[in-house]
Amino acid sequence: MKNIILLLFLSVSLCVSALPEEYAALDGSMTPIKLPCRIEKWWPDSLQVYFVNHVGRHGARYMSSERKFAKLENMLMCNRGNLTEQGKEVLAVLREVRSVTGDKWGLLTPLGLVEEREMAKLTVTLCPELFAKGSVSSRATAVPRVVESAYSYCFALSRFSDRLEITAADGRHFDPLLRFFTYDDDYSHYLSDGPWIAIYRNAVRRMAPVRPVRALLLNPDILSREEAQDMTMEMYSVAQSMRAAEIPFDASEWMTLEEYRKCADLAAFNRYLGYSESKLSKIPVKSAVSLLRDILDAGKIAHNDTACVAVLRFGHAETLMPLFALMDLPGTTAPDTELDAEKVAKEWKIGEIVPLGANLELFYLQGISGRHYVTALLNGRPMAPYNGAMRIVPLEQFDKFMRSRIDSVLSGPENPQEER
Repeated sequence: MKNIILLLFLSVSLCVSALPEEYAALDGSMTPIKLPCRIEKWWPDSLQVYFVNHVGRHGARYMSSERKFAKLENMLMCNRGNLTEQGKEVLAVLREVRSVTGDKWGLLTPLGLVEEREMAKLTVTLCPELFAKGSVSSRATAVPRVVESAYSYCFALSRFSDRLEITAADGRHFDPLLRFFTYDDDYSHYLSDGPWIAIYRNAVRRMAPVRPVRALLLNPDILSREEAQDMTMEMYSVAQSMRAAEIPFDASEWMTLEEYRKCADLAAFNRYLGYSESKLSKIPVKSAVSLLRDILDAGKIAHNDTACVAVLRFGHAETLMPLFALMDLPGTTAPDTELDAEKVAKEWKIGEIVPLGANLELFYLQGISGRHYVTALLNGRPMAPYNGAMRIVPLEQFDKFMRSRIDSVLSGPENPQEER
């Protein structure tokens, strides 16, 4: 009997210890990137890298602002006499977030700085001869965490070789290129008042749990069902950010795994509708055309400018999601998926597509014959530069495909459903 009890205890302990990782897998766009410890080049020795095209998102950060949890905090503060013990504990956690963050809202955590440096090291490992000397151009949006990411990456490159000439710039003049989601008027209007909002709200009303927030109040009836659902999503928004902010936290104390999964599916659905290619609209991918053109042009210039070894661009998750969809990168699109939150989350894994520190690197290679090729590294994983291609494709084939994607987006209807 004692042995049976011991086995049961060990079984339960193992299940409990596994829970944090199960929750972490549902942190969505706030998932820190998982880079391989080392990587071997996947192209033959007959091909030599002569240029790297890089576009990435900032690394792991503290919560972007107090607004991240203001609604939840205000609700709890206004109901201080109506809080359960769990409600008091949640309020204490929010106060701890304020204390730990201090004046560092939105800045990179130490983890975020490490992510960028490790990515740079990984790139150099693949082609050390390329980064022995030459010029590197870096550009970033004016947002401090993005600037930090750019300089952290560049710093790692500079440590590798003092013969590199690195030019780094940041500012609002890069908004048309890297913050098109705010610069493009049509896209800004779509994000603030597009038809996707009603679809998302309906999904929240259908799926979002109410128990997590009601468990915080002695009298939960003061909140309507809709208010409770919205507040539960606020709780998820805080919970998903804690690991990246390096704040000790157990999400299972706030939600069951199934409740957390539903919130994660809804959060992914929100981002998919607003920032990727779907049956609803091509406006997001259309807005990324200028960035893709910049990437293609940089590849062309590298043919003639042998001194330029890399062009680096640093932006946001909102920069990458439309770009990746426009480029039709493997695993980053789900344009034919039904507009259903659970189906989208199953097909479009946002935590793998745009984790914190997400980046795409295009390696340009030249063969002995003089022909040029392109291959891709997405979030530290080698892959084909677009769906249906081999891992290494001729440069002219890559450019032709990308320009056909641009033409298709610009010439087709903004609402794909109009084609039916």
